[in-house]
Amino acid sequence: MKRISTVLFSLAVATGTPVVAQAADDNASRYNLVYSSSDFNSPAAVVALHDRIVKTAKSHCPSYFVSRSMADTRACVRDVVSDLIKVINNPMLSAYSSGNSVQEVTADAGVPDSRS
Repeated sequence: MKRISTVLFSLAVATGTPVVAQAADDNASRYNLVYSSSDFNSPAAVVALHDRIVKTAKSHCPSYFVSRSMADTRACVRDVVSDLIKVINNPMLSAYSSGNSVQEVTADAGVPDSRS
């Protein structure tokens, strides 16, 4: 079961202060990620946040040398990324993570493209 304080997230988005996304699975493993409302100001910021999520997942999951299975390592990273994106619950981040391009994310969110 995953948990996060949505009140903390709501306050942080309103005030612009950083938030720590924490998720704990059944075996009490934990991973942390700090983000703030500024991470959703532009498509480039969303891409950078997604990259930090992937980095967090890779640091949480066992490497190939520990697991001896690339499939297990990739599955772990994929699951942690998915969990953190669900916890953060931002439409632009979810769309980008689903494989949409930065341009599609920008158009869907109604954010002006900064590359003009």
